[in-house]
Amino acid sequence: MYAVGGLTNSPVTIQVIDANSLTVTKTISFDEPDLLGIADGTYYPYAYDPASHILFVGATYVVLAINTETDTIVSVIKLGDAAWAIGLEPWELTYINAIGLVYNPHENYLYIAHLDRSFVSIYDLNEGEFLPKAISLKGFFPVSIFANSNFSKIYSLNAVSDNISVIDVSTKTIEKIIDLDAYIYQAPIKCICQAY
Repeated sequence: MYAVGGLTNSPVTIQVIDANSLTVTKTISFDEPDLLGIADGTYYPYAYDPASHILFVGATYVVLAINTETDTIVSVIKLGDAAWAIGLEPWELTYINAIGLVYNPHENYLYIAHLDRSFVSIYDLNEGEFLPKAISLKGFFPVSIFANSNFSKIYSLNAVSDNISVIDVSTKTIEKIIDLDAYIYQAPIKCICQAY
């Protein structure tokens, strides 16, 4: 088991726990001075590639790729590079807080939901770089993203806007916004109207 921890301005730590003995066998630390911290809130995003045994862990400024056979960090994906990929300087885009991750084995892409600015960036693991594409979620404060069973759709649950963004993976665009408020408030209003 892997338990992610840390504070806003401190090293990212991952405790490796042996599932049989239930003891911590190793602590993996990432403490580059300009890239410290885990995402604000209770977000501990991860994705896993079983073929390569790589665990991806999201943090404030980076996504760490951890080899689960050696329990070492094998690469660091810097979130600021997402800005460069779409033609912006890092200071022109609030790219921090990777709070949702989906690994797509068909493409070997990592989809990263960013809390600030509410968008999804796409990291090409084959080339080791971000695609020149940012998917605006058309919602606010994504708190979780997940894919369907064949990875044709990715869903983002957006907490502040009370909606779900449906991403079509083939086109890398938003296919639909499911407005949860409309469903919550629609039923009671209908009942009140029918009563009168």
